[in-house]
Amino acid sequence: MASGRRRQLGGIDRLPSGRWRARLIDPATGRRTSLGTFKTKCGR
Repeated sequence: MASGRRRQLGGIDRLPSGRWRARLIDPATGRRTSLGTFKTKCGR
């Protein structure tokens, strides 16, 4: 059973413009890849 910890594959952060940016780490290369920016944190 899982120990309650989440595997960290990337993150989200708020830009100065107020939009949210989602990024993840490519496991094959170890590089960060942007998924884009979104108006809300939920992406809606």
